[in-house]
Amino acid sequence: MKTKKWLFVVIVLLLIVGVGGKVFMDEKYAKKEVEIGKKKISQYKINEEEIVMDVLATYKEVKTIEFVDVGENELTGGTHYSFEINGFKGFSYYYIKNEMQGDESIVIDEIKAREVELTNREELLALKDNVKVLYGGWRK
Repeated sequence: MKTKKWLFVVIVLLLIVGVGGKVFMDEKYAKKEVEIGKKKISQYKINEEEIVMDVLATYKEVKTIEFVDVGENELTGGTHYSFEINGFKGFSYYYIKNEMQGDESIVIDEIKAREVELTNREELLALKDNVKVLYGGWRK
């Protein structure tokens, strides 16, 4: 009888330790996912800001820039940012390892007149003050 009680106590303790360990590991993993998520979102914001500055240097008469989507390619490590300029759809930039690889946008001659003539950061920042930018394509 004594052996059965000890066996029962040992099994219960093992179950408690096992369940407790599982809960602890799940919490640790969830915290790690949140940290990675915050880091990604922070990088998305940085990349979107870089895109805004490049758009202002490239396109004329920009009134609004709205980021509509961010897509990641796990195979290549690339990130694709889609956005609209003045309501025109079809604009996008591609990044690999957080380095801009290029503008993959459609060409609308009416607004793509500058072709990166502006390089002065102060001029670009002055232009940016007059542009409504809706960040957060990654939120959708």
